[in-house]
Amino acid sequence: SLPAALEDTFQGRMQALMATHEEQRRNWVKERREAINERELQEKTLQSSKASRERRMQLTAARQAESLAALRDELTRLRNYVNSEVKMASRAASNALSDVGIRAAAQLQSAHVQVSSLRRQCEEGAEALAAAEMRITEAHRRPRVPEVDAPPRPAALGMCASGVLSAPDNSAPQAT
Repeated sequence: SLPAALEDTFQGRMQALMATHEEQRRNWVKERREAINERELQEKTLQSSKASRERRMQLTAARQAESLAALRDELTRLRNYVNSEVKMASRAASNALSDVGIRAAAQLQSAHVQVSSLRRQCEEGAEALAAAEMRITEAHRRPRVPEVDAPPRPAALGMCASGVLSAPDNSAPQAT
């Protein structure tokens, strides 16, 4: 019968269509599940790589912080060393300058003493020279008397000593 054959054909087609639809739905669910799994895997990978990046960045930041702290410590140590060396050099230079100043002051004092001594000697020499020049000038002004200026004769000295000749008495007034 035709309606039964049509019914069978319709039922067969309907079953085939339902089977195709079910297979498509299974494939779609499978693809969807695979896509979800792929996306979850990508997200996990992305999250793990993001977490890994964050861990690496944290480790790098920690290493940089340690390095920076070490550099600061080294800088402080070097600054203290330089300050200490500068202070020592400053003290040494100050002491050396002080010693030089003390020696210079002593040498200056000694030089002043020598200058004073030389001035005194120069003044004494000038006075002696002036006195000698005055004696020479006076000697040139006096008339020369041969008996006064001549040295005594030895015979006359001998006679005075023996009492033969007596020295003139200057105390008695002489007639002019």
